[in-house]
Amino acid sequence: CIALSIGNATCQAGFFAQETYQELYNPQNDDVFPSVVTITKERVIVANAHFMKQYPQCTIRHAFRLLGKTYGSPEVEDEKRTNPIPISQNDSGNVVFELDEKEYTPEEVIRMIARHLIDECQEHVSTPIQSCVLSVPDGFGQRDQEILKGVIESCGIRVDSLIEESLCVGQYLMSEHCFATDSLRWENNYLLIFNLSESDLSITVLNMVDGVPAIALHQQDTTLSGDLMIQLLLQRVEKLVYQRYHCELCNGMVGSTSWIVDHARVSGEVKEGLVFLSQLEEMVVELPLACRRAVRKYCKEHGAESVEDVTLTRQEVLLVLSDMIQRCMTRVKIALQRLGIREDEVYRVIPVGTFSQVLFVKNALIGLFSESVVVSSYTSESSIVRGICEFIVKYQFVVCGGNITAIHNSAITPSAQHPSSPRPSSSSLVWQDPTSPARLPLYPLCSFLFFLFSPSSPPQAFPPSCPFCPSSPSFRPSSLVSSLSLVLLFSLSAALVLFLSSFSLFSFFLSRPSYHRPKNLLTLLRCCLLYTF
Repeated sequence: CIALSIGNATCQAGFFAQETYQELYNPQNDDVFPSVVTITKERVIVANAHFMKQYPQCTIRHAFRLLGKTYGSPEVEDEKRTNPIPISQNDSGNVVFELDEKEYTPEEVIRMIARHLIDECQEHVSTPIQSCVLSVPDGFGQRDQEILKGVIESCGIRVDSLIEESLCVGQYLMSEHCFATDSLRWENNYLLIFNLSESDLSITVLNMVDGVPAIALHQQDTTLSGDLMIQLLLQRVEKLVYQRYHCELCNGMVGSTSWIVDHARVSGEVKEGLVFLSQLEEMVVELPLACRRAVRKYCKEHGAESVEDVTLTRQEVLLVLSDMIQRCMTRVKIALQRLGIREDEVYRVIPVGTFSQVLFVKNALIGLFSESVVVSSYTSESSIVRGICEFIVKYQFVVCGGNITAIHNSAITPSAQHPSSPRPSSSSLVWQDPTSPARLPLYPLCSFLFFLFSPSSPPQAFPPSCPFCPSSPSFRPSSLVSSLSLVLLFSLSAALVLFLSSFSLFSFFLSRPSYHRPKNLLTLLRCCLLYTF
């Protein structure tokens, strides 16, 4: 069994060798690879950062974001504006990338990436790889999980389980000493995962439930993202170029092929500049070829020295991004308020994702919490795969290929089993905290129906770790007591309905002359009260 993590921007893998797990590295000693496929006339290159930067017009990216999406969805419309590869709809109505007169669906692109990671892992293990445990983004829907699972299994391996990325981080922090001192190991209290990715902002709060990490709250905001950060800085660079040299930054009309290619190249420059801004005092953005020609011409006409790049200082970058970063901190405060906790009750804040590592974002988190709470010397990218590997070891998956030896009703995630085995009918393959506000009202009713109709065998709709299910290892009677208010409200509502119906029945018979005698009237009243009770 291997560990796979494929996202919208990056991918990674882990395998087991010599009785321990190892992360997959490429020849450049990178353990995190871009989720891209570069297709040239000579060959197909998968997950290679060098070719992605060298040939942006031949590189398919952000395929994960378009999995299962329709052509008119907001995600597709957004990608059509900035993706260097044309996106259209084929005869079957599916979203496709058009490259060299060929069409590639997002599922085909993800399959290439998964196959590449599996083949690379196979070179490091002696037995055939037959299964994997797969990470999924927080809040990933059931339909999206099924699509992703089907794509991975089309590569010839099983998907034994799916686990949310924040739970991977929590499992890793529980299982391995990854900090400088033992006092920083997570054992209790709340853990906040701050994930500012290219496409959205995700805030997840974890807590411990019987020694197992659980999601207490998850919030997602698609209006705040790393892509927005890049666009704000690009607008600033475009403005400077036009003011100084009276030319456009990207060649051609907005949305044209040449413009999209230049836009993708400059976006990569801005992203790299943001990452290294914590070590440098300024960000240097190299101008596209057509723009450099226009700048040289302008400088020659005005007797000025020609330049090939634009420089932004730290203060300029902070001025551009300050409003967006403040909005991100506001979302964090709202998440804590919804959970009913204060900033000083958060044990650690883990910035996850490339844009969460930006200097100004980390400084804002430190200002909101404290320097001791925000973990700055932490490699977030590799923690996901390490967390999956810890999960594989803890829940006794076979690590050298083959079938699962045992699954003990994992409290992290129920098994997303092989198609040949029975599948649960729960609403989501990824386990969510049963005490979350979205799911809490369902469990008192489920428990009541269970005890009423089927005391000997639990229904299949119960998640394997449902604390309301009496057959579950994590069953706790206190879970039913904690929902007493909802049960009481349901009982009072039913009593009110019965009382109104009995009152209507009493009024109807009272209108009949035969019930006006005291004896019959008393009998009627007694019957109505008995009906109500």
